Amino acid sequence: MKTVCIVGPAKSGKTLLIERLIPELNRFGLRVATVKHTHHRNISLDIPGKDTYRYRQAGAETIVLASPDSFSILTEENGTFGLKEVVSALPEKLDIILVEGFKQEGFPKIEIVPDDMAPLFVNDPLLLALVSSNTFPAAKVPCFKPTDIVGIVELLTWQSSKPKV
Repeated sequence: MKTVCIVGPAKSGKTLLIERLIPELNRFGLRVATVKHTHHRNISLDIPGKDTYRYRQAGAETIVLASPDSFSILTEENGTFGLKEVVSALPEKLDIILVEGFKQEGFPKIEIVPDDMAPLFVNDPLLLALVSSNTFPAAKVPCFKPTDIVGIVELLTWQSSKPKV
């Protein structure tokens, strides 16, 4: 499965871009997963007082909440999760994983560049494209407007035919 990090500063439009890419990737017949990076510790999807919350408080490392049509896994380990560990835990049936953040990990990336900034990863060999209202003639990668969702998806689907990272 192909993994692509969508990177850029806070409030640059990473979530919005991913939100727009998902339905278009689905139209291409691709099964999409998303991973969101956070710097917060001790995240919880549990609600205090619910059974799964009580299991975690009792010391369970991994909690699975299953229903007839879906399930969620919450796991906790000492140390730090890298993107490779997160991706390896995802189902193999996926075609593409869109990651918000993890900019320093060794995965292909698309950088969102705000109007008042210059690209940060322009020399990164894993940079696939830039997304900006501005143009960057010296860039060695394609540059897309934030509204060119079809163009970005075409790039991603073409990239998916290359060897997987």
